[in-house]
Amino acid sequence: VGGLVDGQRFRSPFLKPEEVMFKTEVVRKMREIVEARCVVQGEMNVCGAIRGPKDCGKSTMLHLFATEVYVPHLVAAGGWPRAFVLPMNLDLYLGDAAVDLSVVYCHVVQHVVEALLAQRPALKRWGAQLGTFWKKAATQLRPPTLPAAFAEEHPAAAAEWTLHMSLLQAAFKNDVYDEFLAALVALPEVFRSSMGFDRVMWFLDAPLTAATPFTSNGRAGHVPADVQLLPHLLHAVTKPFHYCLLASNDPEVLDALPLSVVLPCQGMVTADELAAAHAALPSVLRCSGREYSISVFGGCPGYLVPFIKLIESMNDSEAANAAAAAARSKNVTSPSRVQTQRAVEFYGAAVEHLLERLTQMCWERGAEPEAGAWG
Repeated sequence: VGGLVDGQRFRSPFLKPEEVMFKTEVVRKMREIVEARCVVQGEMNVCGAIRGPKDCGKSTMLHLFATEVYVPHLVAAGGWPRAFVLPMNLDLYLGDAAVDLSVVYCHVVQHVVEALLAQRPALKRWGAQLGTFWKKAATQLRPPTLPAAFAEEHPAAAAEWTLHMSLLQAAFKNDVYDEFLAALVALPEVFRSSMGFDRVMWFLDAPLTAATPFTSNGRAGHVPADVQLLPHLLHAVTKPFHYCLLASNDPEVLDALPLSVVLPCQGMVTADELAAAHAALPSVLRCSGREYSISVFGGCPGYLVPFIKLIESMNDSEAANAAAAAARSKNVTSPSRVQTQRAVEFYGAAVEHLLERLTQMCWERGAEPEAGAWG
């Protein structure tokens, strides 16, 4: 996969694969669920979602699925050259603040072209020129031209690309922004049909229905408020030969897609697996008079990492001394760590803040794990 499916294409920060605790168990469960529901005659065609509350590990699981499940399946089945794999982190382009439409366009184009070059290495000799060609739809009015050598070797692709470029330029020049965005998200389909792919597999991170205000050439308010990228994107991923896996907990996004599988973060690591791997872990944490059961972390990969690191840090003498000093500064005479009946007691505002934050995130939006939730 090389640099194609890397951390920069997913929500940041996310856990590196080597940092994921219970990685083997999570990958195995995702593979079992998807193979049971989405593999037909050896083809893994997924339209699914990874769900869970904030910071529970959705982006990490999306990254793991792309690199540890989907691409290895493609390679084993001989389908890697035929599938256009496109990971996309919408946080890189969209946010709460107004953003220039041409800037978003150039970022998305660069992303899609880089994915094409990664999977069609023969095109890399024109890499910079191809990227510049597509970016000019939103940066110059006169039609750009493709490299002559590329047009000679790929005449059909050159004709299709030139036609699509004319659609992009006309829409941008005439301020028909919905047509412009529709043509932008259709670019992967243009590459699929012109470069010998038989499908597009989108990995979408953090798609939200929250509106991002667009400007055009720095003119605030020039783009109507109802012009948004997400509706066009959701329409694009449901076209024939297009499949997607997205990391989102937004019900409007999920309801817009014909999902064939859902991978919830809750319960991905069971209590038995947790106990088997960390026999000395407590079942209860105490801090500032409150108790926190480890079940509050819901078996979510994203929550288990800070939780276990918090426990393991107390075995480090330097951390223990710091905790003891913090306790003494508060005139607390108890030791910094007291373990009885598999309960661990912590002192310090930082630990209390972490536990409160994790608890709040885990249970917000009715995130309590349901019976048989995963799968």
